[in-house]
Amino acid sequence: MTENNTDGAVTGADAPAYRSHPYKAFSVSVADHVAEVTLIGPSKGNAQGPDFWSESAPLFNAIDADPEVRAVVLTGSGKNFSFGLDLPAMMGEFGKVLAPDAKAGPRTEFHNTIKSMQGAINAVADCRKPVVAAISGWCIGGAVDLISAADIRVASADAKFSVREVKVAIVADMGSLARLPLIVGEGHTRELALTGKDIDAARADDLDWRGGRAFSLVYNSGDEAHETLLHAVADRYLHENALNPFRYPSLLQMELDLVAMGADLFGTGPDCGAVTAGGSMSIFCAVQVARGHARAAMDIAEPQILAPITAHPAFAKACDLLDIELVTVPVEADGRVAPDRLADAIGPRTAMLVASAANYPFGVIDPVADVAALAAGRGLLCHVDACLGGFILPFWERLGEPVPPWDLRVEGVTSLSADLHKYGYAFKGASLVLYRSRDLLRHQHFWYDSWPGGLYASSTPAGTRPAPPIAGAWAALTHLGEAGFLRLTQDVRVARDGFLAGIDAADGAEVSPTPDIGVFQVTTPGRSHDAVGDAMDARGWNLDRQQGGLHVMLSPYHRQVADRFGADLADSLADVPLTADAPTESSVSTYGGIAGT
Repeated sequence: MTENNTDGAVTGADAPAYRSHPYKAFSVSVADHVAEVTLIGPSKGNAQGPDFWSESAPLFNAIDADPEVRAVVLTGSGKNFSFGLDLPAMMGEFGKVLAPDAKAGPRTEFHNTIKSMQGAINAVADCRKPVVAAISGWCIGGAVDLISAADIRVASADAKFSVREVKVAIVADMGSLARLPLIVGEGHTRELALTGKDIDAARADDLDWRGGRAFSLVYNSGDEAHETLLHAVADRYLHENALNPFRYPSLLQMELDLVAMGADLFGTGPDCGAVTAGGSMSIFCAVQVARGHARAAMDIAEPQILAPITAHPAFAKACDLLDIELVTVPVEADGRVAPDRLADAIGPRTAMLVASAANYPFGVIDPVADVAALAAGRGLLCHVDACLGGFILPFWERLGEPVPPWDLRVEGVTSLSADLHKYGYAFKGASLVLYRSRDLLRHQHFWYDSWPGGLYASSTPAGTRPAPPIAGAWAALTHLGEAGFLRLTQDVRVARDGFLAGIDAADGAEVSPTPDIGVFQVTTPGRSHDAVGDAMDARGWNLDRQQGGLHVMLSPYHRQVADRFGADLADSLADVPLTADAPTESSVSTYGGIAGT
């Protein structure tokens, strides 16, 4: 007898046989053109025993052939998706090859077993109907193989993932090692496969930076010994508070050492600066000092600051918070500000000029010497934002790369910011702000003695300050030393040369303007760079979008992936057609964001 559901699907005697088959590892139902496949065990936690491995391929092949099914939902019964391979139940298959005297016959039989098991997972990947894996609770080992073969993965808040094979001394060879890098990135895959650690749903979709396919947010040294040291330092100073440095003399000494190291590297006195919580705070401090100096020494009640349009948005934020007018001027075709443009914009309320070394969008260094001379000639302060380049430019120059004068050794430069958590290879957030004199630095300090709780003083806007970034920065600079920084800078240079060669070889991409360091913008004339970026994202890269192109910021580890970047860029360009009306500006360019509503 033939029956029809309300959606027209065939049921009853004429329904495909797989729908009523007495599976031991699965339950199957079809409704509204969707097949729901549920893992049911029979082992605890829906573990994958012999029944799973024998039933999976025939089931998904049958679903693939069923014209009534348009999509598949794959889920687990009970609280967990699956505990993965049922080792006790599979010992009958594995035992022969594990015997100490196992010869060619048992090994061949075992090889055939593995191929059959791989086929069980491949059937999910080969199914032409979209497969959505709905995951809750534990998803371990072979279960990760299974969901990696699905087209879409949806995880509940309590989902936890683990590639556990390493903990039982076997290889995860059911497909996850091939598929996971395209889903979560190479870094996350390596971390899962080599450590067997658990990853929860909240972290599963986080940016993967360890595999060298991410840029700007993390500065990956690729030095395991260095990373191990930072972890140890963070643990040692986890609960210390730098609010009152005199309670932690070791932290106080580290701060003093960091300022002295920065002063030695950038050319100013050893006691004129502070450690801050990041580049934005360093810039805030410099703007705060400019306001205080303008009011105290220049008789300007409502000061104004001039900066290139490429200056970091932290200047705009600081000016907004401190009620200071920010005036930005355009840059030239080479990405640098022209001193004449700044000169034309100087007015009676101008207190400070800004230059970048290097700027973030294009990786080029402004003509600091000319800007500083202009400032000095007009009696103005001059801040160099070296948050990006501060801890790479000195070593870039020592490697023989052309670097124009840019730091506090330049007459007329009165302050400088340099991030320790960028090319200083410390963890976030740690930065330095340095001044030419203590007369300037005092405008940054805050004193309050009218509080019953006692004197309150702070060197930066922060009150409570976490100790790990300070200790980590001190450890990073001390551990690496000049030799370490030269080695890592050379790695960045090799990465830059490799990336530029790959971009040059790709048909349809160019670097514009020409960068001074390993930071640059990739443009795609005649093609939407957003579309090219999407194609690169699909290949596992995470490229930031800018108004005019794709942004690349290289770390030492990127030297290992330079060849793959160029090849993937060429393929991505081929995927995006040329168009006469390709947009020149991005509508999704994002550098930072706001959590919540």
